Amino acid sequence: RAEKKFDEKLSAVIAQEKKETVEKKDLAGRLSEELNQFQQVLHDFPKSKGALMSLLKIGDFYAFKKQYPLAISSYEEALKMAQTHFFKKTIIIIQIWHQKYF
Repeated sequence: RAEKKFDEKLSAVIAQEKKETVEKKDLAGRLSEELNQFQQVLHDFPKSKGALMSLLKIGDFYAFKKQYPLAISSYEEALKMAQTHFFKKTIIIIQIWHQKYF
């Protein structure tokens, strides 16, 4: 009887792990699709506000994945692109926030 309960619990744990693995793959796939969309905006509209926001989101994506050099590079590119004081200030604040909390 104890073996049966153990086997049932083991099966439940294995099933849960498989489900979580599939969910992680789905999330990774969706994030990759979003990243591709932001990169497409950058390509199609390189001097637009949308491109600036895409660079920020790409930086966020890489920061989330703990790929900090890529995140910083994206933020720095956004900083170069920013044409108004408002955008420069916003990007600097975001960079400081990421450096402090990530």
